[in-house]
Amino acid sequence: MEKRIAVRAHGRAHLPCFLALGFVVAVGCQTSSADPLSPDAGMADPGPGDDPGTDPGTDPGTDPGDDPGTDPGTDPGDDPGTDPEPATACASPTGNVLEVGPGQKYPALVDVPWTDLAAGDTVRIHYRKAPYRAKLLLSARGTKDQPITLCGVASEGGDMPTITGANAVTPEGLNFKDPHLQDLGVIVIYDPNYDASPANIIIEGLHVTGGSEENTYTGVDGDKRAYSRGAACIRVQEGDHVTLRGNMITGCGNGIMALSRPENRQRLTTDLVIQDNYLQDNGAIGSDRQHSIYVQTVGVLIEGNYFGPLREGSGGGNIKDRSSGTVIRYNWIEGGARLIDLVEAGEFYEWVKDEPSYRKTYVYGNVITARGDIGGALLVHYGYDSSPEATRGGTLYFYNNTVAIYSDIGDHAHVRLFDLSTAAETADAWNNIVYIGPRTDGAEPSPLTITRYDGTARLGVNWVSGDFADGEGNVVGKAKVITGDAPPVVPDTLLPVPQSAAIDAGETGHPGVPEAYRDTREYVSPTGSRARAVKGGGPDLGAFER
Repeated sequence: MEKRIAVRAHGRAHLPCFLALGFVVAVGCQTSSADPLSPDAGMADPGPGDDPGTDPGTDPGTDPGDDPGTDPGTDPGDDPGTDPEPATACASPTGNVLEVGPGQKYPALVDVPWTDLAAGDTVRIHYRKAPYRAKLLLSARGTKDQPITLCGVASEGGDMPTITGANAVTPEGLNFKDPHLQDLGVIVIYDPNYDASPANIIIEGLHVTGGSEENTYTGVDGDKRAYSRGAACIRVQEGDHVTLRGNMITGCGNGIMALSRPENRQRLTTDLVIQDNYLQDNGAIGSDRQHSIYVQTVGVLIEGNYFGPLREGSGGGNIKDRSSGTVIRYNWIEGGARLIDLVEAGEFYEWVKDEPSYRKTYVYGNVITARGDIGGALLVHYGYDSSPEATRGGTLYFYNNTVAIYSDIGDHAHVRLFDLSTAAETADAWNNIVYIGPRTDGAEPSPLTITRYDGTARLGVNWVSGDFADGEGNVVGKAKVITGDAPPVVPDTLLPVPQSAAIDAGETGHPGVPEAYRDTREYVSPTGSRARAVKGGGPDLGAFER
């Protein structure tokens, strides 16, 4: 029998808790912490990177991600805990409110005066059964206290409004400057003025889909156009303090794309927050250059998201990052050629090369899982892709993660935990569970290798499957590792097994981790996080407290 990752059911009717985030109907849902980005969030620029072009996405009527359904009820996140829900921008607008939808002042998105938006404006998009077929450009600057908000108002049943790029119409008067930029996103954040950039923009509670090379749309000049392969559901061409929260992102080449370019300060994207989103079925068939998210920013927080499998036939990864100040925490990350790919800044390297935050990356409290027949051979890459002179050359802090890979030896000759590009890269790993089991009953599982070619893996207390190998890199601290063959986690939930060696075995404190990056929360299904309370003599290993 084939092992399946059972916590997620991908054909669900709707996600009531998830959809309620940011809407009037939020009842009994758990959401993420509002921890800010680190103050030392460095400066970084996304280079040319992978092709940010097109995806063979699908019309929302046929995209499997359109109907996310409900959670099967076995995930530890079903218990919403006791944390209070934060106020959301859609439920608590700060200024002028523009209502869109049936019976509202603006029946359709093309009717909204997009070029007149100003600080404090909130565009509330009400649910309707038919998707909104529109492409949008956000260019205005909000402030910290008066952001510009684009948000969805859910139906009484918790269904969120859908914006699709398939057969979409671009409102008149939007200035993309370069017509090709229209082909690169369904929602684009960009200011064509050289000395200006958008700022303090929030997008929440929307299902965005259909930015795919198989789809066409009507451009701002009325011409019929096709999306590029790397088109994104949401593309941040540039911007300061952009928050993408509680959205569903499906059926695009890149689910979320964020850039930084070197021309001047205004071309950078800074302090990006990607929080509590549901991403699935993105990527381009036959290409490894489109991903669930692909970000190149100065400071990015990726928290509380569900990253589901990419589109069948896609060779991309789930998280590709070229940023400085990267924090990836409390996410569910499932599938992808590389589940987490942390590589060099591109064109904007000169902006960040001297920033301490470019040399420090924090990945903690995540669930990282895959089946061997659809990925999972190379789990975490840290260093560089194509420019060794710009390699990260620092430390990846990797802690309190649960890694569960189900792979037969016929799928992969090895499963490699860390792919460290050079001797200058170090992975500092503690309090993790790393389990490799067979995908099919009775099969021999793929053997685990800690490193690939280079670098140093510094191990603290971790639970690791069986007789792992070092690989070609340097592995130190193996005496602290707890090994075993029996699964240390419950298959359906990935909670630690009661009485296993992972219970209460965690280390507390670490000299390289600031207080702001202590593991204090845990992922909640389907999206979000909640406070993690130590229940025994010490923290449990992995992403969840038993």
